Amino acid sequence: PTPPLLEQEAYHVDTAGEGEEALERVAHGGYELVLTDLRMEDMDGITLLHELQTKHPSIVTVVLTGYASIESSIDALRQGVYDYLVKPCVVDDLKRTVRRALEHREQRMRITELSSPVVEIWDGVLLLPVVGTLDDQRAAQMSTALFEAVREKGARAVLVDITGCTVVDT
Repeated sequence: PTPPLLEQEAYHVDTAGEGEEALERVAHGGYELVLTDLRMEDMDGITLLHELQTKHPSIVTVVLTGYASIESSIDALRQGVYDYLVKPCVVDDLKRTVRRALEHREQRMRITELSSPVVEIWDGVLLLPVVGTLDDQRAAQMSTALFEAVREKGARAVLVDITGCTVVDT
């Protein structure tokens, strides 16, 4: 029942019957948000959230479940879920959550672009100037921004300038 509701809001919606199928679809790109239950036949929702957080950090996630518990909500938050809704869910709450989650993703992407600007300096050559402290989280953000820029521009080479780094975490 969820996809037609979201399609009415002008979202492009795909559905997957299992977690593995969802991961396969996401791997092909083009997804901004994943709305998942916690119980699936092939894997639990927490595992799916973990895989998405690890492999596709730019995708924002929302849980919609009829099997809510304090433990599962804490586990979901640890996996970076944007929101956790309980079935039955008020339709307007779901619409609002999806809209806000996508707005949150857009803000996060803008911040990433500003903190990790990828500049095309020649045809097919990108420059990534790194300034400030480089920790694991920022490195992951920069990698995502860099890979997206390489894919968009069809870059043949990337120069990474770390002369502006004060600290580089191992």
